[in-house]
Amino acid sequence: MTLTKQKSRLWQFVLTGIQGSFHDVLHGPEERETTNWCNEKSKPGFSSAKRNSNLKDNGRVVLSPTSSLSKGIHRIDSFQQFSEMEEDEGLGRSLVDITNKKLKSAAKKKSSEIIASVSEEIHLRLENVKSHIITEAEKTSNVAKTKRKHAETRLQGHVGHHLEDLQSTIEELEASHSELNGTIKKQRTSHQKLMTHFEGGIETKLDNATKRITYVNESAKRKMVQLKMVVVECLKDGVLD
Repeated sequence: MTLTKQKSRLWQFVLTGIQGSFHDVLHGPEERETTNWCNEKSKPGFSSAKRNSNLKDNGRVVLSPTSSLSKGIHRIDSFQQFSEMEEDEGLGRSLVDITNKKLKSAAKKKSSEIIASVSEEIHLRLENVKSHIITEAEKTSNVAKTKRKHAETRLQGHVGHHLEDLQSTIEELEASHSELNGTIKKQRTSHQKLMTHFEGGIETKLDNATKRITYVNESAKRKMVQLKMVVVECLKDGVLD
């Protein structure tokens, strides 16, 4: 097998590891050994035995296919040590750069997905809180309306009782006023009768007084006439000479 084919096989193996790391970032820490393998491979003196030890975890091979990987690694070890180290270092750096770019892209994508998921969760929680607040506000409003209605009912009852009391008082005042008017009318009638009787008595007395005065005057006139007649007779008889 030529060196070009070996490099192609190694690139295929490395790309498989990169895909595994990319899958790790997106779906969880299932095959984190790929990243460790790539980072250690970039160090000088990275040997085939160390590669194989990093490819296993508790007796389980993480990357596949293992048979092709072992054959490729043993064939590459047959080259000269200096050429292998040079090529491994350059290849390791390239692989680290590619892996870092892939991991950054995958991490960015995963971060965006996490942010979107968290944003959606926060939005749902906010909606739940909003719904809860609206429900509580409606309950509070209903309680306030109920209490206000009860207060208005009690107030209307108190006002109704006061109006009834006021109406009763007004009726009593009207009855008292009517009774007072009746009493005043009776008093007026009595006063009129009294005045009529008093006026009648005064008229009677005035008539009697007038009659007496007239009698006295007539009596005085008669006496004056009699006196004049006596004086004339006396003059005739010469009694007064």
